[in-house]
Amino acid sequence: MEDTPNTPRRRRWGCWIAAAVVFLVVAVVLIIPGILEASRSSKHRSAWQSLRTLYWAESDFRSNDRDDNKVNDYWVGDISRLYYFEVKGQPIQLIEVSIANADGAPKEPLKFPNSRSGFKFAAMKTDETGAPYDLGNGRNPEKYGVCAYPETYRAKRSWYQSSGDLSQYTFIINQDGVIWKKDLGGAPAVKWPKDPVAEGWIKID
Repeated sequence: MEDTPNTPRRRRWGCWIAAAVVFLVVAVVLIIPGILEASRSSKHRSAWQSLRTLYWAESDFRSNDRDDNKVNDYWVGDISRLYYFEVKGQPIQLIEVSIANADGAPKEPLKFPNSRSGFKFAAMKTDETGAPYDLGNGRNPEKYGVCAYPETYRAKRSWYQSSGDLSQYTFIINQDGVIWKKDLGGAPAVKWPKDPVAEGWIKID
């Protein structure tokens, strides 16, 4: 006898199909966005933790005169030299090589250029007054600014991209040790903001 819509076999298949549809809907609505959000949060943490590393590296460079020039100053020439700068034939290695190789504007070509968790890093050009950080020798005795910016910019434009989509933000830090973020369309920050809050920057606690 042929199965009819009301036979047990047909009803079981119907239940399985309905369950599969429900699972797919739940996955699309809840599970997949959660995975994507976790990935974005991971990139976020990596970006600001790398900036924290740069903050401590700059403090070390200045306070311990790591370049051995007999002057307490910050290195503001680029990011990569905080690893590759050589003193007595040895690199100073104040940061991880993965951060150094993610320098988006190195003074010298990198052998292994890359990004770190989807972010590039760069030394900022001018301070809050518009004065250059680099006083001519890649150094500044009082201040510096560095940024992390997305290698691939993703604005909020899809249903799965929440307002917390971290791949759209640029992050900055200076000698004060406070991290700020702002959507710059994927561009690196060049000038330190005179008033970060008024200019739309958001403090990372």
